Amino acid sequence: MELKFLTRESITEMKADDEKFIPMLISENRDDIMSYLYSNNHIKNTGISVDDFTLIKEEDFSVSDLSNTILLYSKMKNIPVRLAADERLWAWLTVEKFWDYIYYRRKGDWRNPKDNRAYYQSFFYTYGPSRSQVLNTISRLWWAGYYTYDENRADKYELTKFYLKNAFSSNILLLQSSKATANKDVRLGLLDGLKEWLEANSLKFKREYFVEPVKHLNIIGGVALLDFYSRKDIHDITLDCLRKKYEK
Repeated sequence: MELKFLTRESITEMKADDEKFIPMLISENRDDIMSYLYSNNHIKNTGISVDDFTLIKEEDFSVSDLSNTILLYSKMKNIPVRLAADERLWAWLTVEKFWDYIYYRRKGDWRNPKDNRAYYQSFFYTYGPSRSQVLNTISRLWWAGYYTYDENRADKYELTKFYLKNAFSSNILLLQSSKATANKDVRLGLLDGLKEWLEANSLKFKREYFVEPVKHLNIIGGVALLDFYSRKDIHDITLDCLRKKYEK
């Protein structure tokens, strides 16, 4: 399939007029929203194609979120990062291509929303770009894959399965929110060490087990450039931090 995007003008207009567009965006009848987009030439081609695919719709979101991360990233991992960071791509995928998945995944959030962000977050960016990337219903699947994919492992999604098999939404936000984990070697070295330590101690993942070494890495980053540390260095620092904190 050729990847497309919505124009910035259309996204701005839809965000600005919630009374008009929210009913159109969430309606199972797609005629009105598609008519608006196509009649105004608001859907454009990126010039980039990927193998076509359909997202999985299971009742258990903890299963489908992980499965769809692996599925979507495997199909789209070669797109430019600049495109993956662009709200307009994900707006098209949510509003048109994968709307049925959006309905399956978000309809519960639409029943008693606190405000209109519950609707708009399903389709668009509603916070700053970095945070929105891991909150938008579709873009977060790509970024979850991007942050955890490891080409050096036999199972390249081993860390994905380890880190995101539970509490998908909060864990991907946690991984994205630290400046230290923006670096690939730091991020994967941290997950390497965390996985090894948990398995050695027969423990299940807890938020504090992730946060503690991240805090330690941030302290190191305050006096030295983490970019100069190897993945193995970060792995060892993570293990040492967890052992000192929790093994007494």
